This record gives sequence, C-alpha cells and structure tokens, in this order.
Amino acid sequence: MTDGAPVAMALNGSVISVGQALGSALGGAALAAFGVPAIPGAALAMSAIAFTVLLFVFPARDPD
Repeated sequence: MTDGAPVAMALNGSVISVGQALGSALGGAALAAFGVPAIPGAALAMSAIAFTVLLFVFPARDPD
C-alpha cells in the first residue's frame, strides 16, 4: 500500500459528503423559492455545472 492511500480514501469520502450537502442545500433553496417543480431544474443545473467543471479539470487526452 502506498503512503497516499489513506489521504485518497479520506478525500473520496469528503467529496461524497460535500456533494450530498450541496445537493440538499440547492434542493432546499429551490423548494423554498419556487416550489416542488423547481427541484428537477435545480438538480439539472447542478449536474451541468459539475460536468462543465470536470471538462476543464480533466480534459480529453489525445491518443498516442
């Protein structure tokens, strides 16, 4: 096992927890502001933002 494995496992758990917390906060804000029909739109917006961030953080690599 490498020295960085415990940090990688902790980071993985932290990212999952942050995602759940952000989803709950965004869903609650959408519910409070616009009602039940806004929840899927808020989820779609959050997913689109996450996908866009991933495109810039992990760009496609050219096959060699």
